[in-house]
Amino acid sequence: MPAYPSFAHALEAVLLSSAVAEHARGNRSNALALATAAVLAKPSMGYVYGALLLGLIMLRPRTGDRGALYPRIGELYRAFAVGVVLCAILSLVYGFDILCRTALPLSGMANYRAMNAGFFTGEGANFWHPTHANWRYYAGAAFGFWALASLYLTYAAIPAALRTFAMMEAKLASMPECRDEIIVSCAILHVAFVTCFFGHPATWTYYSYILIAGVAAIPISYNLSRRALYLLTIAVFFSYYSVVKDSVKSWRYYVRSPATANLWAPIDERDEWIKVTELANGKNPVMVRWAGALETLFPQFQPPAGTYFVVGLMPPVEIQRELVRIDRAPIVVTPTSAIIGGLPGAPEFAQALASMKPIWRGKYFEVYTH
Repeated sequence: MPAYPSFAHALEAVLLSSAVAEHARGNRSNALALATAAVLAKPSMGYVYGALLLGLIMLRPRTGDRGALYPRIGELYRAFAVGVVLCAILSLVYGFDILCRTALPLSGMANYRAMNAGFFTGEGANFWHPTHANWRYYAGAAFGFWALASLYLTYAAIPAALRTFAMMEAKLASMPECRDEIIVSCAILHVAFVTCFFGHPATWTYYSYILIAGVAAIPISYNLSRRALYLLTIAVFFSYYSVVKDSVKSWRYYVRSPATANLWAPIDERDEWIKVTELANGKNPVMVRWAGALETLFPQFQPPAGTYFVVGLMPPVEIQRELVRIDRAPIVVTPTSAIIGGLPGAPEFAQALASMKPIWRGKYFEVYTH
């Protein structure tokens, strides 16, 4: 991906993709160390991959002696050292309490429950069955390729898993055996993502590199595999239809201007923002939104009381601080579209704005006063 929702997402992608690369080289020790670091960047897939690598190390030590404990422990020291050093540094910088809250995915799980996330029955279902979907969506968007690649990887992982299990006694893994481990590992990680970590429809991109790595590892020495790869290549080509269409539309309707801090925005959104800044000019306004960095780009707005006002993650004290800002602000601006920020999901914010007087409303923004 060219950009991720946060630095944590990007850092996790770097660490996990590097772990897959080390695993493909047959170096499970380095792969486990990288997966351990990924846990402290974003506590989700790193746990699954780390457990998988730990299982492979314990079942299949590099010496081939299944009864020897020392070779197994010897492959764990890098991961242990990485975990200890990073935990010590993070504890000193941020505190032990913050480290525990970061390393344990309890907040993320609460957030997913509050946002009704999930691939099969939650918001993520809009990825595979969006409202008013037709054949063009399945053929001309990313889902078509993603679904075919998922089936292809799952199908290839079954015989690869059988071969991997049969070769557990081998002293050293050969290249075909390493390839089978990668296919099986990527398939397990992909299934874990779909069943446990899938959030809203756009989250399919978070671990797309794992799916691609697994598909790329599948040998094409058989006609069936070769033809499946041809089909996937065609599906990839057609999946770019929506990307090209949206890109052409963006070049036609998006502009840069000083009014938007030289960031790209639709023409009508730029015009609305000019109107908003005129209404709020010199009145010490407050922007109420669930996320964003507008106050950094436009210092005439008051500094925010928090960073992410996300359902399930907002502590009561943070909500209260933001409500105090709203109550004291002469002008309050809020986005009307979730794409550009959106109103925080807690009902207290809607109640606070209901007590104010709306002075202007557009397609993208609303402006209130007391």
